[in-house]
Amino acid sequence: SQIFRRVFSVERIESLYIEARLRLKTLGLDNVHVKFADGNKGWDQYAPYDRILFSACAKNIPQALIDQLEEGGILVAPIQENNEQVIKRFVKQNNALRVQKVLEKCSFVPVVDGVQ
Repeated sequence: SQIFRRVFSVERIESLYIEARLRLKTLGLDNVHVKFADGNKGWDQYAPYDRILFSACAKNIPQALIDQLEEGGILVAPIQENNEQVIKRFVKQNNALRVQKVLEKCSFVPVVDGVQ
Protein backbone atom coordinates (compact mmCIF):
# COMPACT_ATOMS: atom_id res chain seq x y z
CA SER A 1 0.00 0.00 0.00
CA GLN A 2 2.98 2.34 0.41
CA ILE A 3 3.93 2.01 -3.26
CA PHE A 4 0.40 2.54 -4.62
CA ARG A 5 -1.91 5.53 -4.32
CA ARG A 6 -4.96 3.33 -3.67
CA VAL A 7 -5.57 -0.40 -3.30
CA PHE A 8 -8.98 -2.07 -3.54
CA SER A 9 -9.59 -5.63 -2.38
CA VAL A 10 -12.68 -7.82 -2.53
CA GLU A 11 -12.97 -10.67 0.00
CA ARG A 12 -15.73 -13.31 -0.18
CA ILE A 13 -15.15 -14.85 3.27
CA GLU A 14 -16.61 -12.63 5.97
CA SER A 15 -14.19 -13.62 8.76
CA LEU A 16 -11.21 -12.79 6.52
CA TYR A 17 -12.84 -9.50 5.51
CA ILE A 18 -13.30 -8.50 9.16
CA GLU A 19 -9.75 -9.51 10.05
CA ALA A 20 -8.34 -7.56 7.07
CA ARG A 21 -10.23 -4.38 8.00
CA LEU A 22 -9.01 -4.57 11.61
CA ARG A 23 -5.41 -5.20 10.55
CA LEU A 24 -5.45 -2.35 8.02
CA LYS A 25 -6.88 0.03 10.63
CA THR A 26 -4.26 -1.04 13.19
CA LEU A 27 -1.50 -0.43 10.64
CA GLY A 28 -2.96 2.93 9.64
CA LEU A 29 -3.25 1.95 5.99
CA ASP A 30 -6.06 4.27 4.96
CA ASN A 31 -5.42 3.94 1.22
CA VAL A 32 -6.38 0.24 1.23
CA HIS A 33 -10.11 -0.39 0.85
CA VAL A 34 -11.71 -3.80 1.45
CA LYS A 35 -15.19 -4.90 0.39
CA PHE A 36 -17.11 -8.01 1.48
CA ALA A 37 -18.57 -9.38 -1.76
CA ASP A 38 -18.24 -11.97 -4.52
CA GLY A 39 -14.79 -11.40 -6.03
CA ASN A 40 -15.96 -12.63 -9.42
CA LYS A 41 -17.96 -9.42 -9.70
CA GLY A 42 -15.06 -7.13 -8.87
CA TRP A 43 -15.74 -3.64 -7.52
CA ASP A 44 -17.16 -1.50 -10.29
CA GLN A 45 -17.59 1.60 -8.11
CA TYR A 46 -13.94 2.62 -8.57
CA ALA A 47 -13.27 1.15 -12.02
CA PRO A 48 -11.49 1.29 -14.30
CA TYR A 49 -8.40 -0.20 -12.69
CA ASP A 50 -4.93 -0.15 -14.19
CA ARG A 51 -3.99 -3.42 -12.47
CA ILE A 52 -6.00 -6.38 -11.15
CA LEU A 53 -4.56 -9.29 -9.18
CA PHE A 54 -6.93 -12.27 -9.04
CA SER A 55 -6.00 -14.69 -6.26
CA ALA A 56 -8.11 -17.78 -6.97
CA CYS A 57 -7.67 -20.23 -9.81
CA ALA A 58 -10.13 -19.93 -12.70
CA LYS A 59 -10.61 -21.60 -16.06
CA ASN A 60 -11.70 -18.23 -17.44
CA ILE A 61 -11.43 -14.68 -16.17
CA PRO A 62 -14.84 -13.33 -15.11
CA GLN A 63 -16.20 -10.81 -17.63
CA ALA A 64 -16.87 -8.30 -14.85
CA LEU A 65 -13.13 -8.09 -14.16
CA ILE A 66 -12.32 -7.62 -17.84
CA ASP A 67 -14.91 -4.85 -18.02
CA GLN A 68 -13.42 -3.12 -14.96
CA LEU A 69 -9.83 -3.21 -16.28
CA GLU A 70 -8.80 -0.13 -18.24
CA GLU A 71 -7.61 -0.45 -21.83
CA GLY A 72 -3.90 -1.31 -21.67
CA GLY A 73 -4.33 -2.49 -18.07
CA ILE A 74 -2.70 -5.64 -16.70
CA LEU A 75 -4.43 -8.54 -14.96
CA VAL A 76 -2.46 -11.33 -13.25
CA ALA A 77 -4.28 -14.55 -12.38
CA PRO A 78 -3.79 -18.27 -11.79
CA ILE A 79 -5.45 -20.17 -14.63
CA GLN A 80 -6.45 -23.85 -14.76
CA GLU A 81 -5.10 -25.53 -17.91
CA ASN A 82 -5.77 -29.23 -18.23
CA ASN A 83 -4.33 -30.76 -15.03
CA GLU A 84 -2.15 -27.85 -13.92
CA GLN A 85 -2.37 -24.26 -12.81
CA VAL A 86 -0.22 -21.47 -14.20
CA ILE A 87 0.04 -17.80 -13.35
CA LYS A 88 -0.55 -15.66 -16.42
CA ARG A 89 -0.14 -11.97 -17.04
CA PHE A 90 -2.77 -10.56 -19.39
CA VAL A 91 -3.06 -7.16 -21.02
CA LYS A 92 -6.39 -5.67 -22.10
CA GLN A 93 -6.39 -4.72 -25.78
CA ASN A 94 -9.48 -3.83 -27.81
CA ASN A 95 -11.74 -4.76 -24.86
CA ALA A 96 -10.32 -8.30 -24.65
CA LEU A 97 -7.58 -9.96 -22.60
CA ARG A 98 -4.46 -11.13 -24.39
CA VAL A 99 -1.91 -13.36 -22.66
CA GLN A 100 1.23 -11.31 -22.33
CA LYS A 101 3.30 -13.86 -20.45
CA VAL A 102 3.02 -17.21 -18.65
CA LEU A 103 4.87 -16.63 -15.39
CA GLU A 104 5.06 -19.99 -13.59
CA LYS A 105 3.22 -23.06 -12.33
CA CYS A 106 1.25 -22.56 -9.14
CA SER A 107 -1.32 -24.00 -6.75
CA PHE A 108 -4.27 -21.78 -5.74
CA VAL A 109 -7.71 -22.47 -4.32
CA PRO A 110 -10.39 -22.64 -7.02
CA VAL A 111 -12.75 -19.75 -7.74
CA VAL A 112 -16.00 -20.05 -5.80
CA ASP A 113 -19.10 -17.97 -6.54
CA GLY A 114 -20.85 -16.02 -3.83
CA VAL A 115 -19.88 -15.17 -0.26
CA GLN A 116 -19.65 -17.09 3.01
